[in-house]
Amino acid sequence: MTLWTTAQTGKDARKRFAALADRVDTSPALRGLFSRRNSVGSEALRFGPLALSPFAPTPKALHGETTTFVSIDEAWAFDEAESASLLAAITPTMQNEPGRQLIIISTAGTHRSRWLWELTKAGRASLADPHSRMAFIEYSADDCYADNGDADPLSPEALAFHPAVGHVTTAEDILSLYDQDPTVENIRRGYLNLWPSDMDAAGAGRDLAAFDRAQVSEPPASAGQTVFAFDVAADRSGAAIYAATPTTAGTHIELVESAPGVAWLAPAVDALAGPVWHDPTGYTGSTAARVTRPLDAASAADLADATAALLADLADNSATIDAPPELRDQYAAAKTRSTAGAGFAWDTDRSPAIDHVRAASLALLAARRYAALPLVAY
Repeated sequence: MTLWTTAQTGKDARKRFAALADRVDTSPALRGLFSRRNSVGSEALRFGPLALSPFAPTPKALHGETTTFVSIDEAWAFDEAESASLLAAITPTMQNEPGRQLIIISTAGTHRSRWLWELTKAGRASLADPHSRMAFIEYSADDCYADNGDADPLSPEALAFHPAVGHVTTAEDILSLYDQDPTVENIRRGYLNLWPSDMDAAGAGRDLAAFDRAQVSEPPASAGQTVFAFDVAADRSGAAIYAATPTTAGTHIELVESAPGVAWLAPAVDALAGPVWHDPTGYTGSTAARVTRPLDAASAADLADATAALLADLADNSATIDAPPELRDQYAAAKTRSTAGAGFAWDTDRSPAIDHVRAASLALLAARRYAALPLVAY
């Protein structure tokens, strides 16, 4: 069994692995227990049947692997799309393994670090939940040193907070970094472990360049089963049905139908010729009860995977889209929330109506899963 570890880049992951392996090699207590392999791309520390290896945080990493343990270092460096790609690589390796564990280690992030921020909020909330399956440990300076606080983050009292001061560094060393950078944001984030105070007010901050690149008027050639998904807006103001089809280039997503209200939705879903997915909860679930044809119900994990699938495929240029402006607008405005298992999903409570983006995401995920199956007549 191989245990895997990564960081913000493959180079950083190998660098941290090498530092750890060097410490093992120089430890009188450990060096005789481990063997080390240094070949680039197959580095490993072996201890009996177990091995620890680094991997690059890319969508194709860990393909075909099975493991019970993955660690991610410097998670603040991943934006929403990059973290989605990383989770898309990690999740299948642990899907069916009992006792699986994902450990995420990081200092506080920047406005770009939406994924880690949502996890941090979920972790803080989990401390009040005795049944939470998330273990959350935070070591941060007092809020008075934050960007909306009244204390000086460059003061000796603030810098003495850092656990390395007095051991492997000094307050003067930290201040020398400030001389190289005229802002104190790096001090607050990297040494005091403090987030910007306006993280939630800053919004999703999602880059639309990848979305715009994906829009096409002619889809690539079909290479599999067309799959459908529908969703109802949280306020029942409208609903949308989307289709997704595996193609020679990835997956193509397009709008089937959308309209105000929900009275039209059940008959429209009954008329679809192909597998249909939906969220079985809330208003979407109540509408599904009026549908007479078979439906596939998405789990909470499916909804998280669907969110990651859309973000990752857009970032990787493996999705194409033929949809109205509503999908782009909703994609830009949609917020995410953390879910159990360290994933995230579109947040219907904190977002405007996002029926288009949720239906498109779920259709994409379903098409991915049907891609390896034979075509089925409906």
